[in-house]
Amino acid sequence: MKNLRQHPIEHVRGVIPGIRPFPDVAEVFAEPVNKYARHFLPLVTIDLALLDDAWSGPIHLIAPCEPYDGRVGEWGGEEFGNALLKPDWLAFKLNDDGKYELLGDWRYFMLEQERADWAEKKHSWREVRDMHRDLVKRGVEPPFALDHEARYSWNDIMELHYALQHAIYEQARQDFLANGWNAAKPWGDAAEVAKLPLYELGTDCYDSTSGRYLLGVLGGPAWGGNWSNLTNPLLSDIGTDDGIHPIHPETGAAFEFITSTYANEFTGSDCEILLFFEPESRTVLLTFDWS
Repeated sequence: MKNLRQHPIEHVRGVIPGIRPFPDVAEVFAEPVNKYARHFLPLVTIDLALLDDAWSGPIHLIAPCEPYDGRVGEWGGEEFGNALLKPDWLAFKLNDDGKYELLGDWRYFMLEQERADWAEKKHSWREVRDMHRDLVKRGVEPPFALDHEARYSWNDIMELHYALQHAIYEQARQDFLANGWNAAKPWGDAAEVAKLPLYELGTDCYDSTSGRYLLGVLGGPAWGGNWSNLTNPLLSDIGTDDGIHPIHPETGAAFEFITSTYANEFTGSDCEILLFFEPESRTVLLTFDWS
């Protein structure tokens, strides 16, 4: 399998050569690994040679733990972002070791800021009840006790959200390590899904067949959606045949679409994640469709 930029596949229902689900966090991120591991969940590592013979090395599809509500970078993207790192857009340098380095200020993320108003204990126990109970049901100790008489801060709420995202991800990772990728939805007919091909040729984003996808699309162009309907100087619609490409604000080079997946197959977020790569600067962009 090669040249997926020109010959994309979709509805990938399992592992194929050149992709590796749930890679180790130390293989995905540069130092400080612990900080990256707090904010990001590694989903799939992809061999760039699958997409273009001129490319080599790994690229990584990841999910952020934000947002609790709203957009990724909702709390700090405007103040601490830049031309690439902005609300609902994450930017990384893919270094020579094949690891990600964040292209921006860590205060893009709420939990990396120290603000008195976010630490103020003003929310009732009802704001944290459901997430707290979900963690307990999963056998995970919540970061704090639930007290009906206590008040909770925005920081508390976000810490609980992060803990739940990590718990859901870890359960999915353990399920994969034990059983492989389960291509059937919980309510689906596993026997019927087993008859489906491992993937399908081409892309038709409006034709969704049955099954649970490891990757939605791999290679080819990126078509529009809610992610591209917002006014954003990064985006350029360069024609139907070539799809929509983010444009590097410093070099003017077009980013190439790599892959997309549905975050709810790995985490507690209900969105599509799209991954782009600009090979000359080795810059990686991720954005999110909340359709």
